[in-house]
Amino acid sequence: MISLKKSFELSNYYESLMQTLRNYLNGRYAVKIVEKHFRSKSYSDAEDEVIERPKPYELDESITVNDMINFAVWLNGEICKLNKAVSLAKNSAEENFDSMVAGNAAKRRIIGMLSDLAVIKSTETKSEGTARKFNDSGEQVSYTYPVEVVKTIDFDRNAVKKQLNALRREAEKTSEEIELMKLNLMVDYEPALTIGDTFEDAVLTYKDK
Repeated sequence: MISLKKSFELSNYYESLMQTLRNYLNGRYAVKIVEKHFRSKSYSDAEDEVIERPKPYELDESITVNDMINFAVWLNGEICKLNKAVSLAKNSAEENFDSMVAGNAAKRRIIGMLSDLAVIKSTETKSEGTARKFNDSGEQVSYTYPVEVVKTIDFDRNAVKKQLNALRREAEKTSEEIELMKLNLMVDYEPALTIGDTFEDAVLTYKDK
């Protein structure tokens, strides 16, 4: 049994291993490249040569590509088992965990919007404008004139601050409840690997099972 919080950490670790597997198995590591240079076919005195290109990554010599393929299939099974166990644990809770998280995220977005509104202030700026006119001689000339721009908030700032404070308290309370659920809600799953082990160590642990 592990806590819900631990299950999230384990899920992230499993996914990081799976991403590393994708990098290995989708690329150069999954093939062996041997170059055969038949120089003697063009020049009889030349020596032929066979060159095996090294793999781009260094791993323990005992780890083969087939090992990684088998590890990927096994790891996918563990991810499915963990996801199922997490789902069952969440369903056993009195409150819907996912709804709480989604609801709090939406609340945080509203808090961000209201926070932006709360700092808007009324301002007054002065500058100069330019226009053209005809002078006494009938010629067009430019002239300047003062410009005053008054920006006044068009909402009740006090009401916004009141709503903002209330939402912050609610979000903080829900965050605390979510953290408690992460710590107290138990998931019926035994970790198959140790979080933090390198990819190489993880594969070797799998091979030893």
